Amino acid sequence: MKVLIILSWISVISPAVFAQSATVTWETTHQTMDGWGGEDANLSASGCRTGNVGNCFYAFTSAQAAAFFSPTSGIGLNIIRTGNLGCPLTGACAINSTTIPNIGNLQLAYANGAQVHVTIAPPANLKYSGNFSTSTIGADGGCVDTSNFSAYATYIVEYIEFVQGSPNNVPVAVVSPFNEANLTAGQCYWTASLEDTFIKSYLGPAISTAGLTTKIMISDDSQSNELTSGTCLADSVCAAYVGSVSFHGYGKGSQDGMGTGYCCLTAPSPPANTTGKHIWQSEVNGGFNYNSAAELWSLDPSIADALVWARSIHDYMTITEASAWEYWELADCCATESGGPFNDALTDGSFNNTKRMYAIGQWSKYVRSGWIRIDATAIPSNGVYLTAFKDPSSDNFAIVAINQNSSPVTVNFSLPGFPSVASVTPTVTSASVSLADQTDVIVTAAAFSYSLPSTSVVTFHATPSSSSSKNPAPPTALSLTIN
Repeated sequence: MKVLIILSWISVISPAVFAQSATVTWETTHQTMDGWGGEDANLSASGCRTGNVGNCFYAFTSAQAAAFFSPTSGIGLNIIRTGNLGCPLTGACAINSTTIPNIGNLQLAYANGAQVHVTIAPPANLKYSGNFSTSTIGADGGCVDTSNFSAYATYIVEYIEFVQGSPNNVPVAVVSPFNEANLTAGQCYWTASLEDTFIKSYLGPAISTAGLTTKIMISDDSQSNELTSGTCLADSVCAAYVGSVSFHGYGKGSQDGMGTGYCCLTAPSPPANTTGKHIWQSEVNGGFNYNSAAELWSLDPSIADALVWARSIHDYMTITEASAWEYWELADCCATESGGPFNDALTDGSFNNTKRMYAIGQWSKYVRSGWIRIDATAIPSNGVYLTAFKDPSSDNFAIVAINQNSSPVTVNFSLPGFPSVASVTPTVTSASVSLADQTDVIVTAAAFSYSLPSTSVVTFHATPSSSSSKNPAPPTALSLTIN
């Protein structure tokens, strides 16, 4: 009889005992968010892989732009990254609607609330190589003769003024004057000292003199462990012109377990030289299936692929404390290329959405610019990862949970210090649903429980009433959590 009683007691309490516990603390804050974005490269298949020509951009429809940038009907990206990819391979690069053919896309993104991030490369006539896409290291140690630094700064200012001026009227929030400048065989190599000189003596003063509010970002290096921005950031004159520090997420050692160079580098701790600056992960792409002959990724719209990028976002938020995370392309032409389907974007060439797009939307739709990341139990269980954010103005909040496991995992959430809310809304992306709202979950005594579906990303979001009060944190001496 005693055995039966014990077994019955275990059967009653086991769901609570074996559920995982996570604490999200309202008052413990981390980085302020700038947002989530993607690149509007959108090169068509015809000719654009062998040369940069001005007519190789997709023009988004209003519906396609809304799918990327609207926080109501789309996934709510709030950054569109672009560049002067319309420049010819040789000669000067005039600034007009031919060499900047995606003004319409920028206007649609801006109308949906996105800011513009422009990454500029030096025109061919300013480079030692004489070629827009290749780099030759000259006597000064970089790709651009120092005698052309003034001309390059002027070109960047005129580019910004063209995009911002009438009739285009699209403000440029951020400009990156270097792109993967740490690669000697890349598009344009810069040493750290040359970057410092260019920004403090040429570009910074040129932007200031022109009265522009555009912030300078450095250095868009290809990997986060190869930052070349240190010299500038250690120079108070140069650093004063810099608003943020960026790098790309390429490299080996990614969270997907492949250990290949075809996906994403494991997020690093914040480099010491970035103290006081916002950090952006400004470009990454890839996937599970890489075609080495075509040098392209095979189309992978699966939830397994999406979870790789969800984990990347989580790690860049919690380890690197990044303020922004940008994927490479929004829409991609490569599905139409011979040997396809290929794709390394958020949609294929016909604008069919992938699961990775919806997984990114689990953050971008709810966590807006100016929100602050708050403390959360980062890994409450094996294969479960949490990040949390709040809006300091409205007290709206979002908690994003990833479950990489092939079975559901129940998590008990404790919310010390949170505004009083009656319920939270879980929104789910999984193999079967995409950004789908589920039944509201009741919050009782600043806590709630939820069974995270297998291989899913879930965002819990809520809007407290204007009269709500904060839930007090429990006394440390009396708190007890059973796992």
